[in-house]
Amino acid sequence: MTIPETTKEQWLQRIEAWHDSGLSQKAWCRQNGVRPSQLGYWKKKLCEGISRISRSGGVGYYAG
Repeated sequence: MTIPETTKEQWLQRIEAWHDSGLSQKAWCRQNGVRPSQLGYWKKKLCEGISRISRSGGVGYYAG
């Protein structure tokens, strides 16, 4: 089953918003009405293999 592009885009925006906020994942989720497990799931699903999230470098895309 494929994930609709709109869902992927929404979660990528949320992941970027969390990262840019400088908040912990738990604090950002509490403020934005998102379960931390949801954010963690989508972060892993969308970023694994095509990008990496680093607290110091932001969302970095690489071929690998």
